[in-house]
Amino acid sequence: MFGTVVCLVLAFYAWNVEVLWGGEMAPGRYRGGVWLGGLQNHTALPVKRRWLHSHNDEMHGDDALLLALRLGYGSVEVDTWLGEDPAKVSAVSSDVASKGRKRDMHDELRSISPRGSAGAIGGVLDDSFMMLTGHKAKDVTGRTLAEFYLDPLFARLEENNRGRLANETVVGLYKDDPTAEVQFVIDMKSDGDATWPYLVAALQRFMDRGYLTAYDATTSQWSRGAIMVIGTGNTPIHRVYHQNPRVIFYDAPLKRLARTVSIPQSDAGPATRFEWDSTIAPMASDKFPIAYHLALAMPPWNNYIVTRLRGYTMEAARRGMDARWWGSARNPGWVRRRLWEVQKQGGVVWTNADDLVDAVDWLTEYEAR
Repeated sequence: MFGTVVCLVLAFYAWNVEVLWGGEMAPGRYRGGVWLGGLQNHTALPVKRRWLHSHNDEMHGDDALLLALRLGYGSVEVDTWLGEDPAKVSAVSSDVASKGRKRDMHDELRSISPRGSAGAIGGVLDDSFMMLTGHKAKDVTGRTLAEFYLDPLFARLEENNRGRLANETVVGLYKDDPTAEVQFVIDMKSDGDATWPYLVAALQRFMDRGYLTAYDATTSQWSRGAIMVIGTGNTPIHRVYHQNPRVIFYDAPLKRLARTVSIPQSDAGPATRFEWDSTIAPMASDKFPIAYHLALAMPPWNNYIVTRLRGYTMEAARRGMDARWWGSARNPGWVRRRLWEVQKQGGVVWTNADDLVDAVDWLTEYEAR
């Protein structure tokens, strides 16, 4: 009884108090004693893909992607905002400041809405806008998705596939795991319809080179690539569904997979209804419920929380989807690691990580048991 009470108190604080919750990471070039170095070497890395998901990756600093790849992460999630080109904003802001007025880029990020069809003007994108990275609007400082993620990913793939013939399999991001597919998860924070065409345009070079996994709904055929792009947050499901071939997939709601999804008619396609499966959403995620932190006080041989978790993950697996939980307590370390173990026992495929180095250490130990 005492243990249960202690666990309830712990769960409450893990959910609400920033000290336990972990707060936001400050950018930096070192994590867990790992020197990040530079991006000058684009060859494949001597590590294998791990079933680890780098959550809010941009919060790990300017070299966040390099850290995740050096550690073998198989899934990287980036928070993105559609905003004005930082260089142009800087020039305009300087002009405005000289006239004694104040210009707040963060307020503008929150107010961006679609322009015409899916954010384009007459089918042509406004080149003064681009995709920026940042967990919240206040975190957006001018780091672009292209510079910090798409450019280095493309350069690495180009180097790894130098000399590859057209009929040969694409080489992925990891030297010791060349056919391993890595998830690139885009968490759209601004308006999804406005952001969508900018993401499609940004991915075009990857599509042209055959680097993206694609699904043809007409022929029901997959074309496997080095990277699978998955949208979450404000990603418009109607645009994901009506793509053909589909190269941007969806992160489905893990706790609501049994519900039929209805899509209204739009400029993307007609109204329709569908059931979740891996051709639309290869991954299913949800926030880890506060009540499930009770698992910390339960013995391994009689843990009904684990049984409930298995119910969700088994439903996802039945549909060909990989399960992930996010939002569980991050601190102290023993709580974080114990919750990772509970989730693994509950059948989760992707371990959600905010402390990238510790997650690698923990998973290595867990798999060695």
